[in-house]
Amino acid sequence: MIQTRKMPLFLIVLLVMLAGCNRNAELCLTMADECLETDPNRAFKYLSELEDVDNLSDELQARYALLYTQATYNCNIPFANDSLINIAVDYYTRHGKRHDAAKALLYKGVLHTQYKNYWCPLKLFVAKEMSFNR
Repeated sequence: MIQTRKMPLFLIVLLVMLAGCNRNAELCLTMADECLETDPNRAFKYLSELEDVDNLSDELQARYALLYTQATYNCNIPFANDSLINIAVDYYTRHGKRHDAAKALLYKGVLHTQYKNYWCPLKLFVAKEMSFNR
């Protein structure tokens, strides 16, 4: 009986959290990450609704930048420039998260090939491969 009373309260809390991505940026980023491969349009929507991205911590800004770039690519939306993915590249290469750094560099390379700049991704790969092996 007590469990049934708690259920509506849980649903209300969940709906408030889902409706307001801005109230909990980390939750919003997690939700976008979870549906990125299966429903990139939904991920893009979650990320687009997030406000005050500049006020997030450096770590959350980097996560946002990488997820937004991935969602943009998965939705076949052309990239305007590389300033957003550079946030993720800079953060992840400095803070030793090799998997995330590699992913950020991959998307930076994808962005540059979109603009027919084929040498930049190769130079990025060689430079970062050498730094990862140190």
